[in-house]
Amino acid sequence: MNKKKFLIFGVLGIFALAVVSALAYYGIFSASFNVVSAVSVSGCSDTLKDVWSGDVVVGSQCMITNNASTEREINIINDADGENISVEYFKDVLYEYYGNIAGVQVNVTDDGEWLQWIYTYADTPTHTPKMTVAIDYPDGFAITTFDDGSHTGWYYAPDGETEVPLTGSETWVQTSGTANTLTVRIKKIVLDNEFHWHGYANYNGLGVWINSNETGTGYGEPPFEVTIRESIVNPITLIGGSSLVITPIYTIGTYATGEYTIETQIA
Repeated sequence: MNKKKFLIFGVLGIFALAVVSALAYYGIFSASFNVVSAVSVSGCSDTLKDVWSGDVVVGSQCMITNNASTEREINIINDADGENISVEYFKDVLYEYYGNIAGVQVNVTDDGEWLQWIYTYADTPTHTPKMTVAIDYPDGFAITTFDDGSHTGWYYAPDGETEVPLTGSETWVQTSGTANTLTVRIKKIVLDNEFHWHGYANYNGLGVWINSNETGTGYGEPPFEVTIRESIVNPITLIGGSSLVITPIYTIGTYATGEYTIETQIA
């Protein structure tokens, strides 16, 4: 009796193995993946020489791109010690303005590297056209040009009277002029994160002031308030297919000397 039971169990076991073996022949599904990081980084490398203690230095821009179709959350982490050199990261804010003030069309554009002011006169001027763009005046600087592009790169001293040529200004100022269109370009790296500007135009012998009230008269009117960089706070969310351009700004300690290396991780 026991032997028969054993035989039946043995037959069932062999049948089960046969079924499993048969199933293995239906086929095999496999997948191979070559996984790359969804987030890519380009730039973000600086070799800063002859930097003075106590300086504030604007570093090279860096682009962070989310190549995936879904959003990613990232953090910007650095190993700055805070005592000798600290770093803060900013994102660029494009600034643009368009207005027509007392017969002078004013157009400000931002290509990411330069801010450009264009003054266009409504008709052919009867006097030599002159344009000025003042940044944080009277404590900052002012750039003036005439219709032939001359008188470029001038600094207006805080007393508002003495004009002194800006040393090396040709590296961060560009001006040009024609019969009725004058242009001033200022490299953004020389501008603070937040600043204000106003302008002046000599239009047919009349002084046209360009200010935030757009009245065309009076230097004392409020200037335009401009933000070109905003501080970045972790974590940062990048939607799919988007990019973020960051600008590091380094603060050198008052008593810092020697060579330093700061590494930044995008995590």
